Amino acid sequence: MKKVLITGADSYIGVSFENYVREYYVSKLSVDTVDMIDGSWRKKDFSLYDVVYHVAGIAHADVGNISDETKAKYYAINTDLAIETAKKAKEQGVSQFVFMSSAIVYGDSAPYGKSKRITKDTKPKPANFYGDSKWEADKGVRELADERFTVTVLRPPMIYGKGSKGNYPILAKMAKKLLIFPDVRNERSMLCIENLCEFLCQVMIRGEGGVFWPQNAEYGRTSEIVKMIAEVNGHRISVSRAWNWIVGLAGRIPGKIGDLADKAFGNLSYDQTMSKYDFDYQRVSLKESIKLAEKGFIDEQLLSKKMKRKTIWIVDHYSSESKYGGISRQYDFAKELGKRGYNVIIFSSGFSHYTHTYISEEPVFISKAFQHVRYVYVKTHSYGENNGKDRALNMFSFMVQVLRFAPQIAKKYGKPDVVEGASVHPLAWIAAYKMAKKYKVRFVAEVRDFWPQIWIDSGEKKPTDPMCLFFRAIERFTYMHADHIIYSLYHGDRYLCDEKGIPKNKVTLIGHPMDCERYDENRERFEELPDTIKQFVSEGFICAYTGYYVEYEGVNVMLEAAKILQEKGLPIRMIFVGSGEEKDRMVQYVNDNKLKNVLIADWINRDLVPALLSRSDICIAHCDRGKEKVYRHGISMNKINDYLYSGACILFGFRYNDNEVVESKAGLQFEPYNPVDLAEKIIKIYEMAPEERMRFGENGKLQTKKNHDVKNLADKLIKTMSKI
Repeated sequence: MKKVLITGADSYIGVSFENYVREYYVSKLSVDTVDMIDGSWRKKDFSLYDVVYHVAGIAHADVGNISDETKAKYYAINTDLAIETAKKAKEQGVSQFVFMSSAIVYGDSAPYGKSKRITKDTKPKPANFYGDSKWEADKGVRELADERFTVTVLRPPMIYGKGSKGNYPILAKMAKKLLIFPDVRNERSMLCIENLCEFLCQVMIRGEGGVFWPQNAEYGRTSEIVKMIAEVNGHRISVSRAWNWIVGLAGRIPGKIGDLADKAFGNLSYDQTMSKYDFDYQRVSLKESIKLAEKGFIDEQLLSKKMKRKTIWIVDHYSSESKYGGISRQYDFAKELGKRGYNVIIFSSGFSHYTHTYISEEPVFISKAFQHVRYVYVKTHSYGENNGKDRALNMFSFMVQVLRFAPQIAKKYGKPDVVEGASVHPLAWIAAYKMAKKYKVRFVAEVRDFWPQIWIDSGEKKPTDPMCLFFRAIERFTYMHADHIIYSLYHGDRYLCDEKGIPKNKVTLIGHPMDCERYDENRERFEELPDTIKQFVSEGFICAYTGYYVEYEGVNVMLEAAKILQEKGLPIRMIFVGSGEEKDRMVQYVNDNKLKNVLIADWINRDLVPALLSRSDICIAHCDRGKEKVYRHGISMNKINDYLYSGACILFGFRYNDNEVVESKAGLQFEPYNPVDLAEKIIKIYEMAPEERMRFGENGKLQTKKNHDVKNLADKLIKTMSKI
């Protein structure tokens, strides 16, 4: 990844380029901006950047009546500032300097009725002080180029797009109001902002130097552009050569009227051969660029089509954004896939499984989570406890609502190229399968937990229970019709391949993703945590638990261990952050036993979890629903990834030893549902030398980087889907 510094804050081109990079090249370029007005840029450390992109300047000058003082200002900003910035970049080791010159260095456009075609042999000849100020800078920055300092100079023609200044908005205003317009056969080189931004990305990534003349693949004609603008805005305008005499007459009038006529209907074009390079940047046609300039990014499929983005639909009942309490593998995967050139649509329940509240009261609520990533929240039946008929109704209503709104989403954002059904409870598979069949695309089933086998193995339900029979039928149907199966449970292939007989080439292990980069950034957000948590964590030796307050997670066992620790008089504290049906009983236990070493807190923003865990000494994971066929049962890997990468020592409450979190040697194992053993293990870690505890944390970090870094897993997922 190259780091780019834009010198010139809030400029149209600078802001557009920054947004474009975030949209399409966020994995290859990172962008910062510095203001050039207050002089603070001189203290900025340019050595941190690979590219300096200089956009600061004064443009669109009215050269008719300008004072000497104003002219001096143009030279000070357009010339002197540009050269000074380039010198600073060179002195501080920046490898590439990109400068925005202009076609104005070749003089004004030819007047109405005359032609002007610029070739590589055409010598610059500014017609006024504005053009000369750009030309002097053009020459000055190129003189600084050498083997270690690449200088890239762009001499673009008129740049236009949504929100642009200059001649285009004037033309657009006329096109929306006039009823008649002359049909003058003039020829203009133009460059839409999208093609310019693509060009900039390409020369920066490649490190190209020299002088460049980017332009659209087609020449523009004033009357043609006016007609396009009118059509896009639903305005009828008559374009005819019968009105050309008006232009001819206006061109003969000296002063401002004659100059405007020549600007609007004169000729100025680059030879197209000058603008062809080893890379493709002319991705948006003239007609498409007018649509974008007038309507912005309302037609979202336009650029996506040009960028050859594929669209992935993911049906995931329990996925949601972190601002809605979500803790989901899809959240991290989708962001990474968006960076890699995919459009991602995630269908999720509008009733949050994590907060048990509605995200929106609307039948369907669409949220843009990241660039090219959208969540489609459909309204579903609410529920309280995690089991019962209301939960079943929630799952069923989710399937129905997803199928109901899928055509609307396809119409608005485009049809899918592949549909993935991501399931804990497998009704999401049915919705995904039906959509894949409707749009005649591939169907991928993602398996997290092996329902209904978990119920059967844990003794919660019998194999003949109606719910087991129902889910077993869906499971059998899905495994038969899926084009490919992704599983996230360690050793899950034993269940899929050995027990169910699915061919090994039809299944792929893709673990739970971890955005290690974001985690590292969020470690320092401790001050954003609630005051009660900050104060509690700042005192004593900290054992942390994050997740659901439910019995099978062993939260009550942890409280009993905390009681033992308090009775021993040890300065060890236990913090719980989450929610769930056991919370009231947990609070009651703490009050009844006067536990001063326990804090039971509510959910916090997922992005703040690293700040909490990184300041904890122990993280406790307790899940033991499966006693025998351990590879059939999942543990909360979102939580485990957080624990592993935190750097804290982990205590695992499992009966088995063939799980990756145990094999990673990131902590110690304790006997499930045994508070005495848990307390003893906590004391053992407490009494260890700091470097010994640190070794556990380092092992956990290595395990996460190796098997769960989202960038590595995204590569694997894309590779898997491309083979289907």
